[in-house]
Amino acid sequence: MLKELITNPIILSCLFSDLISQAIKAIIYSRKNAGFHWRYLLMAAGMPSTHTAVVTSLTLGIFLYEGITTLFIASLVFSLIVIRDVIGDRVFAQHQEDIVNKIFAKIFHGSFEGIEWKNLIGHNLREVFWGIILGLFITSIIFIIWWS
Repeated sequence: MLKELITNPIILSCLFSDLISQAIKAIIYSRKNAGFHWRYLLMAAGMPSTHTAVVTSLTLGIFLYEGITTLFIASLVFSLIVIRDVIGDRVFAQHQEDIVNKIFAKIFHGSFEGIEWKNLIGHNLREVFWGIILGLFITSIIFIIWWS
């Protein structure tokens, strides 16, 4: 049973989508901040969206493995909800960030400049787009290898 689990192309696609997207995030943030930090491997926000990459891999994997079934439709609906939520969380968090920064500015009368609440929740459309592309690419590669 364990062998079937760890060789399942759907599970492998999701796992590799997660690991590769987190590695890409770590590389991007390491270059941006001039140094590597382990927390970059666990970031929930940033480029690309790991949530989107994984649910895209899940849905495409189910489609390639089973075709259009009830499970595929359920996975597609689940994926669309996750993708909408990661974008919606970003919008909500941005609104909160703006309010917190205004409160800090009023409290400290400008002496708080340069230190702002940073948005670390959700994803923008570009991050989601590249998460979808990454999930599609990795799943396609896994299934090509699996069927060879």
